[in-house]
Amino acid sequence: MYSEASGVGERAVLVDKDLAETVKSQQLRRLRDLAALLNVDNKPPSLHVPHCLGYFAGDWHPRVGFVFEYGACTLPWSLQEVLGGNDIPYVGDRFKLAHDLSLSVCILHSAGWLHKGLRSENIIFSSPASPKSVPPRLSQPLLLGFEYARPNMLMAFSEIIDNVGPQALLYRHPQSIDAESRPRNRFETSDDVYSLGAILLKIGLWRRVEEFYAAGNYDGPLDPRFRKHLLHHYTPQLGRKMGNIYMDSVSACLSGHYANTDQDAEGTGSNEQEKFYWTVVNPLSKLVA
Repeated sequence: MYSEASGVGERAVLVDKDLAETVKSQQLRRLRDLAALLNVDNKPPSLHVPHCLGYFAGDWHPRVGFVFEYGACTLPWSLQEVLGGNDIPYVGDRFKLAHDLSLSVCILHSAGWLHKGLRSENIIFSSPASPKSVPPRLSQPLLLGFEYARPNMLMAFSEIIDNVGPQALLYRHPQSIDAESRPRNRFETSDDVYSLGAILLKIGLWRRVEEFYAAGNYDGPLDPRFRKHLLHHYTPQLGRKMGNIYMDSVSACLSGHYANTDQDAEGTGSNEQEKFYWTVVNPLSKLVA
């Protein structure tokens, strides 16, 4: 519950937080700037991010996060909780979810921000009852997990994600971390898009990415061979289940081919965001038209 003054105007909120070893001044500025962006009243509804009331940072027990508006009579549950079940949602609903998430990422990138935490645990839905007791509904997803988000600028403060779990690593491009699961290169737009591709693959096959990794004979928390297995073994299976358009969109995300598009010849692919839109978001929109 949240109130601007003690006991005054209490309302239900959703707290999106993460632990941190220390809270740096640069991190506070980044949290403040993103909270302001997500607080504007004219935020595009296609962004699928709840209205942000502010951020918090604790000194005595270091943790950072955001406070979002949320309905008092609904339960939050994540995409991870329902994936892999026998009650598979309709294909049309999965098309709509894939398009909503892709467009949200595209808008976030166009606003000059990187998410850095795209995975199914950070995709939230609302329901009056537990998804275990009623069939899952995939409408109106909410994108959360912004603790490490940063502006997409060369000189922007970029915090190292040092407490990520083994499951979260499966959404990271293998080339982005070293053998000790530490970041190898500075996070880029293509890393967000790769994570989105892993999510879209899961939605299409309705299986958890952990199942894919467990099925292979891999070494360590993120074997470099895993990306190729996702791209060349599992992605082609989408053709029979979701069609060629969906399969090609996922392939573009996982392979990075969204950066090479015929739109360049027409002068409309002037930046990475536009290329991502024309190669992934726009084709998916045709599946829900």
